[in-house]
Amino acid sequence: MKNEQPKSFLKRVLGTFSVVGYILLICTLGLLCYFLISSKINNRVPVLGGYSFLKVVTKSMEPELKAGQYILVKEVDTNNLKVGDVISYYYTLSDLQKKELGVNENKIVITHRVKEVWIDPSTNAVIGLKTKGDNNILEDSWSVKPEQVIGKYDLTHPVIVKILSFFSNPLGMIILVIFPLSLILVSDIVSLFKVINEKEDDDYYDDDEILDDDDDDEFGNFNYGNDEQFDEYTYQHKYIDYYNDDD
Repeated sequence: MKNEQPKSFLKRVLGTFSVVGYILLICTLGLLCYFLISSKINNRVPVLGGYSFLKVVTKSMEPELKAGQYILVKEVDTNNLKVGDVISYYYTLSDLQKKELGVNENKIVITHRVKEVWIDPSTNAVIGLKTKGDNNILEDSWSVKPEQVIGKYDLTHPVIVKILSFFSNPLGMIILVIFPLSLILVSDIVSLFKVINEKEDDDYYDDDEILDDDDDDEFGNFNYGNDEQFDEYTYQHKYIDYYNDDD
């Protein structure tokens, strides 16, 4: 009874490891599929819980936003935007711009600061925005329509940004996939060894115990004599494996 409690506890721990591993693996694969579908098929930035996770690719917003930095962008009502807000939006490239930039995408994401807000007097709704990169000399030559806006740069979740930034790197991606697989693998290996050990315990026997059981045999103390006694015996018949009724 004393060994049952540790075994039961170990079994629960292994079961928990396996369940957690499968959940993490399913969530990871699900998120990866969602991001791939949103970015490739829909040709839009993935949005999860009203937030988008973007990477700054140019130096146009330095020193506040550096090239290679990851940021969170929160969905926002464009009517609430004001001058000074940093927004991310879609911009459609012309053939000449694609050639100059050396890209094949028709649409890119730009993160710049709002310099002007144009409002329709009749509806009091925003109809356009003028933007500029902090590190650029001139304002952007184009206007941004409300439907182009992805969201507003968010500074309220720095820890989440650091975590997502780590997992966006190759090492982080490997860990993100390998960690749940490791939990599952460890659980399965330990469970396999337990099954093997239990099988060996079932097949185990003690030779001494078998020999001791012979002590109770009715022939256990019988004296079979020795070979010389049998050699001196003279058989009256050539065969002894028969009997005579007269006997």
